[in-house]
Amino acid sequence: MGVLQLRSKHIVGSLRQQLAAQLMVLANCHGKTLIINDDAALAKAVGAHGVHLGCTDGDIAQARLLLGDAAIIGASCYGDLALARSAVVQSANYVAFGALFPSTTKPHAPHADLTLFQHTAALGVPTVGIGGITATNAGSVIAAGASAIAVISELFPALSVHTAASYLAQVEHNVELLLKILSPSS
Repeated sequence: MGVLQLRSKHIVGSLRQQLAAQLMVLANCHGKTLIINDDAALAKAVGAHGVHLGCTDGDIAQARLLLGDAAIIGASCYGDLALARSAVVQSANYVAFGALFPSTTKPHAPHADLTLFQHTAALGVPTVGIGGITATNAGSVIAAGASAIAVISELFPALSVHTAASYLAQVEHNVELLLKILSPSS
């Protein structure tokens, strides 16, 4: 299942709302899930499937009240299991850990170690690896125990939509190969 997240730190106001609305139309047309980063009110306004919140982006419980029980709410937990536990108690549907690798998107983000995923099963929600994910290292994130990965910075230098799609297909292929190697034969 592909999830598209609108992360637009520099686009604001009506332009951001227009972009979100257009992405919502595209997501619906292609049967994809749209998550809005940092802004539960914008997610509500455009009918997005959910919101992803960092520690300064608002309260998870308030986002749940605004968006309803069916909404997907994710939380950035950096490298902090206690923060992840708190997010789950507040009704987060998934938690994200990172930066796992050096990131051009957030070059000063604190490092989160891959071993963190060894301790996340008790959370009872999917976990997402973020920060510096590439086609080369994506498999190691899944092998460490993450349920999913987020890819940002390697998509944007792409010269075309086709190039970006090819890149994502390579990431998926690498992860599938690693999972076959790690899974016992049936």
